[in-house]
Amino acid sequence: MGGRLALESVAGFVWNTHATEDTLSDYQLALTAALIKRMYAFCEKNNIRLIILDIPRVRGQRGIQSSFDKELVPVIASNSDAYFVSDALLADYSGVAELHVPHGHRHISEFTHTLLGVAVAKKIQQFVTGQ
Repeated sequence: MGGRLALESVAGFVWNTHATEDTLSDYQLALTAALIKRMYAFCEKNNIRLIILDIPRVRGQRGIQSSFDKELVPVIASNSDAYFVSDALLADYSGVAELHVPHGHRHISEFTHTLLGVAVAKKIQQFVTGQ
């Protein structure tokens, strides 16, 4: 099963989602890095903010882990205007709250959607207000 990147632009902001997989090949890692760099270059050229939100993968019974391989983190951090790491945002809730839908084929829960959405909305508000 291959991963894919989806890109959507609305009101001058770009959202990036990365399909969850257990492992990526060297080719997939290199391709993902190249696509992120290309998206960021396009966004900068067109005065668009690139926000990358890490949607957590399931780890164990109730745990989570980043959907991005560690090798991609420096590329993402230096080629985006904001990078939200799910491990950091959701750490306090891992093992306590339901972060993925039970029997939901790795879909995040409504609770997780809310937490991630609020974090991103606050960042967009900062960009809009200049704070």
